[in-house]
Formats: sequence, structure tokens, C-alpha cells
Amino acid sequence: MARVKSEYEVEALFIDRLQEMDYTYIELKNYDDVVANFRNQLCKINRAALIAKKGVAELSDSEFHRVMLRMNNHTVYESAKILRTQWVLELDNGESVYLVFLTNDDTRNSYQVTHQVTMDKRHEDSVLNRNRYDVTILINGLPLVQVELKRPGVEINEAINQINRYRKDSFKGLFRYIQIFIVSNSAQTKYFANANEIK
Repeated sequence: MARVKSEYEVEALFIDRLQEMDYTYIELKNYDDVVANFRNQLCKINRAALIAKKGVAELSDSEFHRVMLRMNNHTVYESAKILRTQWVLELDNGESVYLVFLTNDDTRNSYQVTHQVTMDKRHEDSVLNRNRYDVTILINGLPLVQVELKRPGVEINEAINQINRYRKDSFKGLFRYIQIFIVSNSAQTKYFANANEIK
């Protein structure tokens, strides 16, 4: 009889498979790291537009603050709409630039995977309870797919209940942009859209 894999082993195998499909592994320990990565990826995907308007593919602290004001405090539905739009950002030099968050040009999108991101009040005020997520898939720095994994033999509903608790307690800030949840115990896998608010 084969040895039952630990949850950590299941997670590592899943990340390895994503890397084989050209996802880049990135270590993000907490929400501050997630935000810093989003800033880098946003500048990367909008590189040409930023260089044309300000000479460098960077956002100042004040410019990025304006981006985050735009990104935060939306419902899941509003967040999904923002992903599909261009947004005008007023730059510090008085110019305006159209920013995109996703593009149909796969050569401009970045695909990343991370695991064990901790969300807590120290890094995001709106978090109700500290939680740590199994695997997060990011596109252009935005966490768009959340995966919760259980070891074989564990009831898959445990992972679904965990997701629902996270939705209530700690999927705040950029984690409001999650589009899809995936839960698996290696033998059974389910996925579902992030379609409604949890009160």
C-alpha cells in the first residue's frame, strides 16, 4: 500500500506541475509582499505606456497609492469588472496613462505561483482573523486563483469550508480579485467561481 502523502507533499507536487507549465514560483510571505509584487508586475505589463508618458517603467509611491485606492474596497463583482477595463492614472508629472491589469497578449502577461501567504491585521487592517493560504496563482501580480489542498483521505468539504471561512475573514484587498477557487484531496477535485459575497 502506498504511503499517504502529506498536505505539504501534495502542495509541492502541484507547484512543480505548474512550474512545468511555465508558471514562475515566487515566495510571498505576507500581504505586503503580495502588494509589492503587484506593483512590479503592473509596471511590467504597462511598461511601454509608462515609458512613453514618464520616461521610466516605474510608479512613484504617490502614483501607486492612487492605484491602490482604485483597487481596494470593492465587491467581488466590482473587482471582476475592474480586471477587464483600462484605467486612467494621473501621473505626478501631470500626464495621464491608461493602465491595464490583464491583456489578451500572452507575451505581456506574467504567470506566477506562490504558497503559504499569511494574511493578518499587521499587513492588512480589514482582515478579521489570521489565515495562511495553500497555493495562490497570480496573473500580472493579482491573486486570481486560490487552491486549497488536502492530503488523500481527507474529506474535500473541509477545504470548501476553509475557503468559505477565508472569504469571510481574510480575502481582503487584492485577494478580492480572486476569480476561481479550486479544492482537492488528490482523489477528488472541485472548482467554483468567486461569485457572491460572504457576510
